[in-house]
Amino acid sequence: MTDTDRLSVLFEEIGAWQRSVDERPISNTEKEEILNRLRAVHELLPPGNAHIFKDFMRWIMQSWAIVMQRHGDAEAEKWRVFLKEAGDIIGPIPE
Repeated sequence: MTDTDRLSVLFEEIGAWQRSVDERPISNTEKEEILNRLRAVHELLPPGNAHIFKDFMRWIMQSWAIVMQRHGDAEAEKWRVFLKEAGDIIGPIPE
């Protein structure tokens, strides 16, 4: 499988996970499944694709805010941790 093929599969898998957890509390298992795929994408994706990571981080922040409004701080904390862990994988995102 080529890197492009692998990226295509990873993006499809991440998208499916995003749809399944969107705007609701996230479990540790779900978070780890997404982070594992994010690590693989980060390794395979060539430079010049910062917009993909920016959009991903924006999705986490949006879900964090919605979960905080709907479910409170305790459930939202899981999204805050998810944001930090995703940021640790991605690192600084160039403008």
